[in-house]
Amino acid sequence: MITRILIVDDQATSRNLLRKMLSVYANLEIVGSVSDCRIALSKIPQVNPDIVMLDVNMPDTDVIQTLLEIRKTHPDLPVLMLCTQKHNKNAAKVLEALAAGANDYIPRSEKLDPESGARELFCKQLLQKIKPFCRSPFKQKSSKTLEEHHPESPASENTLETKIKSHGTQATSKEEETDRIDILAIGVSTGGPQALDKILPLLSVNFPIPIVIVQHMPSDFTTLLAKRLNTRSAIGVTEGQKGDVLRPGQAWVAPGGMHMAIQPGKNGFQIDTHMGAPENSCRPAVDVLFRSVADCYGSHTLAVILTGMGQDGLRGCEAIRESGGTIFIQDEGSSVVWGMPGALARAGLASKVLPLDTMATAIEKRVWQGRLNPSSTRYHKNQQSIAT
Repeated sequence: MITRILIVDDQATSRNLLRKMLSVYANLEIVGSVSDCRIALSKIPQVNPDIVMLDVNMPDTDVIQTLLEIRKTHPDLPVLMLCTQKHNKNAAKVLEALAAGANDYIPRSEKLDPESGARELFCKQLLQKIKPFCRSPFKQKSSKTLEEHHPESPASENTLETKIKSHGTQATSKEEETDRIDILAIGVSTGGPQALDKILPLLSVNFPIPIVIVQHMPSDFTTLLAKRLNTRSAIGVTEGQKGDVLRPGQAWVAPGGMHMAIQPGKNGFQIDTHMGAPENSCRPAVDVLFRSVADCYGSHTLAVILTGMGQDGLRGCEAIRESGGTIFIQDEGSSVVWGMPGALARAGLASKVLPLDTMATAIEKRVWQGRLNPSSTRYHKNQQSIAT
């Protein structure tokens, strides 16, 4: 099946490069390439794209307002933001776009010289980012070269859903026998900023345990993400730094470009950061953090895997499950991409499979299990009540 793509970018060279990179695939069709957001809005109902690529930084154009307008008329249309990495100057704009409903972003270098390898890297990242939203596997037009990716086929969905329900029911009965939860570990990728924004601000001000998070993002992006979440949440949210001592009611986001792990320290468990080899092509990697959490907290761990591509977190969750910990995953319907949580569902590791809008309540309930909750009604920063 053909995937129809609309490119919106004010730079002609960028539009032409995207056309060149994508036109080699027989199942990708560029149905429009425009330089203005107003033209793009009128073009969408005409060409009916499956994916919109929207440059985040176009002069004299309100890109965020354009995104909001797209969401009004096409709430489910995948929109991927194109972001030139100019000393990460556009990181704040990307996060604003993700909060406004963009599905993901595609980073690119300022100079995409073929000799430097930057163009090849960008092409690889481009294909990885659009893959979850394509209607069929990639197939090059050339008969000499064939690159295929195999997303979940619709035919397997009913069988997979049956397995998920079975595993979820079995694991939940075991969950009631597990120990008290002393740490919450979250792993997330594509769609993560929106997902985190729907969980952390709903956690109570007296949340009794520390939270550690891996969100697949570059440096500066994670710094701004932590700051944004901190302003919106009753709990404190900061970017993790080596030596930070874990404490209740505080969340740490792994710094972009570095692994984050937990290790024993003089004053309790503390954060370690390092430049170890990428895992699952990721640094930070969920697996690195989760394995360390399993080592330090064992059965007192609650792990949560949210929307994201690939299967980062699978091995870490295996360690958490082996140590007796509890695992919640986001369901397919509320995920932007059901790669990471889907991998856990297929492996039978999930204690519960939950829609995003019930995840915060489920976390609170499990964390307070075995504790005396000092308040019958808890409130987040804006004083809206949460059911216990």
